[in-house]
Amino acid sequence: TLSLHDALPISLIYKCEENLDNLDEVEIKEGTKSIGEYAFINRITLKRIKLPNTLTVISKRAFIGCSSLETIDIPDSVTSIEEFAFRSCSSLKTATIPSSVTSIGNNVFENTAEDLTIYGYKDSVAETYANDNEIAFIDINNPPAEPPTEYILGDADGDGVVTIFDATVIQRYLAAYMVKNPDTILKCGDIAGDGLDILDATLI
Repeated sequence: TLSLHDALPISLIYKCEENLDNLDEVEIKEGTKSIGEYAFINRITLKRIKLPNTLTVISKRAFIGCSSLETIDIPDSVTSIEEFAFRSCSSLKTATIPSSVTSIGNNVFENTAEDLTIYGYKDSVAETYANDNEIAFIDINNPPAEPPTEYILGDADGDGVVTIFDATVIQRYLAAYMVKNPDTILKCGDIAGDGLDILDATLI
């Protein structure tokens, strides 16, 4: 783990390549207000980074090409994430974005993991960005229910009872809409036992 002193201009980091080879974790100290352009460009071994609560701006292309970065937790102090900030972070699966963020640039999460999920708050800029870019979004205040440990045939939405709403859930799944707990739908929705299809919705 490398700790970066708050007096160090973060924009200089990408110039210090000899000191960052094989680095997998970085902690940026409190006092840092912005991460400069290309600060961590192509740090292919970097898996985790802890950002300070004094940070306000993540500049464009700051983490571009960090192909091992798995998750990013944006602190509440940040107001702006600029374009291409996490582009080509191909292992990035979760990003937590607070309501303090009022600006997210174009293609911030371009070429990240296919199952990337943004965690944020309802009616926030983060939710709008996720919806506009077809990225899965989870409301921190209303997370999806845990899948049931026991399954009821036909209970596609996992609420413990079989109703017409289960048929709707199956139809949405088959139409490739984003749904909660797809594993539950596959296990409980296949009433006919021949693979999930529109017939199962009809049987309900």
